[in-house]
Amino acid sequence: IYYSSNNGLSWVSSDNGIILSSSINSIDISGSTLIAGTNLGGIYISNNLGVNWASANNGIIDLNISLVAIEGPNYYAIGWSGIFYWSNDSGSTWTVMNSSLPTAPHGYSMEIIGSSIVIGTYAGGVLVSHDHGSTWATINTGLPDLYVASLEKNNQYLFLGGGPVGVWSRPLSEIVNVDEIKNEISFELYPNPSKGL
Repeated sequence: IYYSSNNGLSWVSSDNGIILSSSINSIDISGSTLIAGTNLGGIYISNNLGVNWASANNGIIDLNISLVAIEGPNYYAIGWSGIFYWSNDSGSTWTVMNSSLPTAPHGYSMEIIGSSIVIGTYAGGVLVSHDHGSTWATINTGLPDLYVASLEKNNQYLFLGGGPVGVWSRPLSEIVNVDEIKNEISFELYPNPSKGL
């Protein structure tokens, strides 16, 4: 693992604590916490922007981890065999939520949208779970190809790329409950009750 503090002009090694035989398949960051999924070494977590790393494999069965993601205290990981893991204690312990992803075991990309998990797969299209990975549904309507290599989101759309079909987008409101992606707005009204609104 390398990091740059000058927009990529130079890079510094940042893998203290990660076994050298582990190749890095996936990284995610939240604040100063990073999580890395590796081949052979499972999951590593750093709480100081990658200065030091510690193994975090309590409950992990498959040490070949293809994807990782962080959303608050909820950490997610997918083993190369298709096992989906969830941790609700910042990676201290992991629970197997699903022993095999449906349609295709290999996840190539993952995005967290609110409390929903979206995965792009090899040959299985796009999968979504609303219960931390216990159950999954496909959302492939309109896709000409089910090879999804990459996912990215903004505050309105999910974008995907893969295969020979270019980049596609879909409104987030069609993937998850609108309440999960809208901004919370609160206000107080005086007098209460009020007229003329």
